[in-house]
Amino acid sequence: MRLYRILLNLYPASFVKRYREPMEQLFRDQSRELSGFQLWGEMLRDLGGSLPQAHLDELRSSGMKHLLTPFTYLLCIAATLFIGRVELRSDDTGVIVGLVLISTAVLGFLHPKRAWLWIITALAVPAAEMLYGKNPDFSAPEGLLLITTFVSTIGLAGSYAGAFLRKTVTMREA
Repeated sequence: MRLYRILLNLYPASFVKRYREPMEQLFRDQSRELSGFQLWGEMLRDLGGSLPQAHLDELRSSGMKHLLTPFTYLLCIAATLFIGRVELRSDDTGVIVGLVLISTAVLGFLHPKRAWLWIITALAVPAAEMLYGKNPDFSAPEGLLLITTFVSTIGLAGSYAGAFLRKTVTMREA
């Protein structure tokens, strides 16, 4: 019975909370009727069929919200690397500003509670300049400070615009 209780913890917490008692009772009833090998064969077959289904049901009912945060952070990393790469290859400020605005707006929309954090993508511009710039001039840090301030402001504007859009969409759905 102890091993079966451990196996029950493989199910989602809400499932275990709801069905632990009936499942343990079924296990006790079947342990009286079946031999040890038959009992565990039946239990493992049941686990193999119901465990994936329970997790899929949990994902559907939660709206997959718990997967959104890691996805958003991965998207932030990808956007930061992409913007840094484009910054090194392009002298077009409008393209860089557009990429920062769009990426931070998307991130702000996906995860509005962390809107302030998404300026990390904007900081790829001064980081790329500092690390790989053609003519890094560290004797005059005012230029780098100006670039950092400018892209951070653009990043914050995009991020909070995305968060505001999310709030507007959510309010309309309700």
